Amino acid sequence: MLALRRHLADPGRRVGSIVTNPGGPGVPALDLADAAPRLFPGLIDRFDIVAWDPRGVGESDAVACTDDIDAYFALDPTPDTPAEKQALIDAAARYVAECSRRSGRLLPFVGTADTARDLDLIRAALGEDRLTYLGFSYGSEIGATYATLFPTRVRAIVLDGAVDINASYEEDTLRQYGALETSLTKVLDDCSARRSCPFWNNGAAGKAFDELMIALDRAPLTSPAGRPAVGQGIAYVAVVSGLYDATLWPALTRALAAARKGDGGPLLAMYDAYTNHGDPAWTHTFDANSAVNCLDDPGPLDPSFPDRFADQLVAVAPRLGRVGAYAYTCMVWPARAPKARVTAAGVAGPILLVGTTGDPITPLSATAALAKDLERATLLTVEADGHTGYQRNACSRRTVDAFLRDLTVPAPGTVCR
Repeated sequence: MLALRRHLADPGRRVGSIVTNPGGPGVPALDLADAAPRLFPGLIDRFDIVAWDPRGVGESDAVACTDDIDAYFALDPTPDTPAEKQALIDAAARYVAECSRRSGRLLPFVGTADTARDLDLIRAALGEDRLTYLGFSYGSEIGATYATLFPTRVRAIVLDGAVDINASYEEDTLRQYGALETSLTKVLDDCSARRSCPFWNNGAAGKAFDELMIALDRAPLTSPAGRPAVGQGIAYVAVVSGLYDATLWPALTRALAAARKGDGGPLLAMYDAYTNHGDPAWTHTFDANSAVNCLDDPGPLDPSFPDRFADQLVAVAPRLGRVGAYAYTCMVWPARAPKARVTAAGVAGPILLVGTTGDPITPLSATAALAKDLERATLLTVEADGHTGYQRNACSRRTVDAFLRDLTVPAPGTVCR
């Protein structure tokens, strides 16, 4: 079963439907339809806004593995000893065993290609001859895959914050952690330049950050009963969450300052907000994310790979790189699917990719690389710090709306400042 929700256009002005997805993978999407007047004010008069939870996600038939992700995120993600590394390997094995026990029948069928085929069924059910689609982050992968599988059924597709689907696991991970490192450096440099910043540390916020991470590795901060201690695992999740948008930087520097004084509560709160702790609708978002990623692109399956890859990651991301190296879950995942190259060859309608200069999650270089691989694709660049670009300023909203509404393609090289 697939769960869908629709916000109806003005009947007198309606010209069709726009299907949209917020990404993830694993993020529930139905709220996009509920929030359509706020999110898509320039489109709602003429288009129904249709959102759906992809297979494995949210209110659709959902993957469920664990009800307690704290047990996994609280582990040390940068192992310094064989025992710490074995703890990560053992946790991955337990997690995958739970996924197989609870959701084994679904795991082979939640890949992006299957979701793109579902999207075509949604198009047909809406009575649309061709698809109009707006996908954010991982939602861009769904859209690009759709355009490759069903090129003649495309009216217009926007891929905002697009990933470079054709890149290898190593290329994609190195690019992403390089972007995360760049954003973290901006936060720390900005803080060092302002005495009013809570984490100022006499103009040496970077040094204070490094010392804090070492301290949390040695002695995690105590949390309330029933919650994990704030060690590096929880702290790094909180840090990454604070990099998604420049508006979150003040909260991140306050949380880091509190942790430096022995209070891990604000970092735990940022971790909880990112993982949606306590929200039943989002309980298994992490599970769906693992299921899709491990099926689509598990990466190298050699257990010795993380040790070698760690050095490469640290070279591009000295502070965050090791966090991304020691991922064992996909190595023992029970399902595999062949990864297909996306081209959108022969696509009927235009494709607009939106890349943001300071995107820490899907860097502009990834979006630009995908734009070169897709036929009839144009890249719109948005100058801003944050993940995805459509909502960043009036220029980006106006340009995307005109593209979806009137098929007005911006000139090559257009930049929204």
